[in-house]
Amino acid sequence: LLSRTPRRHLPAAAAFVLRALPPAAADASSELSFAPLEIIRTIGSVSAPALSLPPLCDAVSEALPRRSFVAALSSASDGRRLAALQLASYEDFKAYFSHSAKSSEPTYVKTLVDVVLGLYKQHGSEVIDFVSSTLSTHNLYPSSPLAREFFALSLMKQLLLKPGAHREAVSSNLEGMRGLISDKMNSLWDATRVLASDLRRQLPPPPGSGEAEDLKTAIAMAGSPRTRESDAGARLIVTLYESSADKGAVEKAVV
Repeated sequence: LLSRTPRRHLPAAAAFVLRALPPAAADASSELSFAPLEIIRTIGSVSAPALSLPPLCDAVSEALPRRSFVAALSSASDGRRLAALQLASYEDFKAYFSHSAKSSEPTYVKTLVDVVLGLYKQHGSEVIDFVSSTLSTHNLYPSSPLAREFFALSLMKQLLLKPGAHREAVSSNLEGMRGLISDKMNSLWDATRVLASDLRRQLPPPPGSGEAEDLKTAIAMAGSPRTRESDAGARLIVTLYESSADKGAVEKAVV
């Protein structure tokens, strides 16, 4: 019903539906306790700005008790976690972000990018610093699962490519993550290697002799009999070539 409601009537219609929910919806142990979140998720998919309108915010607060909200933030369901995070304060976001940073679904990542940027507008670059630090620790450790690696690299890539004042903070944090990104170019997962290569291309060449050392490592990896390592080495060579100011030197080293 809500997905077919004209956007100009959506906040009022959603507020009406939320206030019409039965009392069981306030019980955290009831399946109905997640009904407000499902409604919120539907609204967000149709018109995310509608969630910030006062009449709807008030109805959400009345229909969603704190214990139900916390249960949703730690839910095993991606949809419920995502709906809860769209309503989370910065403190709640910090408390539950690491639990939520695990999905290879592009829509999930895209929505969380919007959540991060919304918090950035309120709290500045410390939000980007927190996200980068958390992803480095909880998502990009050795042999991490595909969902965690894909989420971390996708989120940082989308934050970097999306226009806005936040990009300076993202670029600064990615410089600190350069080593981790390079490591993931040799990941077990094909999707991760592609994403890590894409992200590495967005970074400026490393200072000093760093580029030469990276090139030496890349050439050695490219000659490996292991497909994963040779693929990672070849990707790194291409990345270094595209970002190098002295492409002739790269060509000479490779040949």
